[in-house]
Amino acid sequence: MKKTQIEWCENFIITRFKKLPKGITGIETNCFFKMAEKAGLYIPRTYGTPISKALEKLTDVKNVYDYNGNYSYSVFILKNN
Repeated sequence: MKKTQIEWCENFIITRFKKLPKGITGIETNCFFKMAEKAGLYIPRTYGTPISKALEKLTDVKNVYDYNGNYSYSVFILKNN
């Protein structure tokens, strides 16, 4: 089993955000983790991994609420946006 490098994860994150349609600035967290798992960069329920470190470096997490103020979901947003 090869060891995942943080740089690979950073490149993956940047590439995913570059592919977003114009006007869309975030990726829902669960959707992102499914993409990363498919790419072989994430194993579910693991913490402190290269993908986690890359996400911490490059993104912020924003919570989305419904009209009544109830939590709906969270999205990753690139820090430089």
